Amino acid sequence: MDRFSWEKGLCHFVFANEDMYFLKSLVRLNLRQYLYVQLKKKQYKAVYFISGEEGRYQVEFGDNRSEELYEKYRKQGILNFFRIKEEEHIFSFKNMELFFNQVLEMMKREKNMAFVFEIQMFAEVSSYPELISEIIKQSEKNYGREHLFLIHAPTAAEGSKRYLADPSGIFQSDLFPKIQRIFRKQNVPIYEKMADEMENRISFLNDWNRGEIISMLRFLLMGNRQYFQNYLGMEEIYADIILAWYRNEQFRRDYLLGLPENKRYVRKVVYESLLDEHIFSKLHALAKQWYAKLGTKEKVREWIEKTYPSDNMFCFIYEENSLAKKTDKLLKTGMLGERLFTDTEKHLLMKIRQELLKPRMLLEDETAVTYIDQCIEYVQNACVSGNKTLLDKSLEGIEYRISSRCENNLKDRDYVMKLYMDMFQLIKKEWEMEEQIDRDSRKIEEYGILLKEKIRDIHRFESEHPDLMEDALQAGKITSGDQHLLAAKKTEAVGIKRSIRNMEHVRASQKETVSKCREYIHKMEIAVNLTEGRMEPLLENTNYINQLITDAVWSHTQFMNKIEQEDRETQDRMEEMIEQHQLSLDGRESVDLEYEELLQESLEWML
Repeated sequence: MDRFSWEKGLCHFVFANEDMYFLKSLVRLNLRQYLYVQLKKKQYKAVYFISGEEGRYQVEFGDNRSEELYEKYRKQGILNFFRIKEEEHIFSFKNMELFFNQVLEMMKREKNMAFVFEIQMFAEVSSYPELISEIIKQSEKNYGREHLFLIHAPTAAEGSKRYLADPSGIFQSDLFPKIQRIFRKQNVPIYEKMADEMENRISFLNDWNRGEIISMLRFLLMGNRQYFQNYLGMEEIYADIILAWYRNEQFRRDYLLGLPENKRYVRKVVYESLLDEHIFSKLHALAKQWYAKLGTKEKVREWIEKTYPSDNMFCFIYEENSLAKKTDKLLKTGMLGERLFTDTEKHLLMKIRQELLKPRMLLEDETAVTYIDQCIEYVQNACVSGNKTLLDKSLEGIEYRISSRCENNLKDRDYVMKLYMDMFQLIKKEWEMEEQIDRDSRKIEEYGILLKEKIRDIHRFESEHPDLMEDALQAGKITSGDQHLLAAKKTEAVGIKRSIRNMEHVRASQKETVSKCREYIHKMEIAVNLTEGRMEPLLENTNYINQLITDAVWSHTQFMNKIEQEDRETQDRMEEMIEQHQLSLDGRESVDLEYEELLQESLEWML
């Protein structure tokens, strides 16, 4: 990347950590030293670092020449009355407006100067509209002066987003028209879009360069030869493994190297972890294994890049938020069972997590956050219940809200979000009803087995007492205990059959409701894919089917409770009749008739 070139414009951004930086010459630098070296390479003859906030500022000079040039304009009287020299190469000041007036004067008279501003300091220029106008004028004339304003911000989004998003701030002024355009849209990932829009005017120093990682490894190995002298010569493969570890989720699961988590891409974190010889020995063993198998360092690199491509490009500015943490928890808690989550679902969830980590103004919108949070709850519900349809649709619902197609369809966005929410409820209720149908089917099957056993028991009882029926008819009433027992057995069988009929009726009604539910879910899927036209009629239909299912679930519960109550009452009556010997002939004839009908109905499955 052609970093820090005045030819691309006056104002540039650099996002960087306070970290270790390594040159090919195996020199280790801090951030300020590294920026100075890079700016001097671009032929800037004077370099200044300006920091501070709220009336307490300081300027640090990159070298003696920079200080001499600054003093030259100070001696003209511009800053005499508020300059305080703290130490060598550092001056403090309180009046920002006077300081920028001196900077602008220097820019008019000199060439090739670079000013590195901390973003919070530069943001305070927002209070001086005239200064902003003057900076804009200098920006337009910069092709004749070749100066650079380099605005440094930390890689943590909270260190810069509030300044960039301030509608009355300098970053929303005409000095930064491309940033203005970015913030007109709510849903775009801010820093990724800045990288697209501003191209070479924005740099991410935590975008690890392979050559810089190799230099870091060589510095470590050469500086600790008493521990690592046996590892020299494989730095290129070590670097490829380290890059794959931090850029690919699957790689981290496949190879447990013990490298620390490092979302901010801080080199120091990796450097210090590699001082542990136990970790480095694992790194070396893997590098040695692949080198022996593939033959050359270049082939090892090609294999790694092909097998484990980066899955988090442009994700160098992270923002911790509750939504990303919840998806992270889903990925780490083992809820993603292989039975439910295919590689497609896992990849999509990882993609969603990466997208949620990218700072965007969407996460300032309470409605959007609530919606995504509810979608994640449905994902969790799907994990617990095993409902793959709900899982796929809830992931799709999140992906819709954070995608550009949502931003491009603001007119129907709220309707589509409501459609997704209603769809999730229908899918969840459909699943619950399907499970209830399965439970009822098992119960019907159990009752059927029980009925068969009762009928066989009655046949055995009748074959063992062939004279019971004739004796009873001649006497005109039931008198013996055996006759009472036979009547009780038949009545119980008839009661079981009634329960089976009732449950089959309920099950048929449930299946019809589930069928309607699927029909409406399908219509909603079509509507979501089209995302055009009036959504109100579909929403009305959704509310109707939603109520239909709610009523069906309630009716089923009430009906099943009634059946269970009737079963208990029948059983209690039979036990009472057996004890009291009070079953009349008429009652028995009715039972016999129902029992004969039961036998006719049951003949097919009895055979």
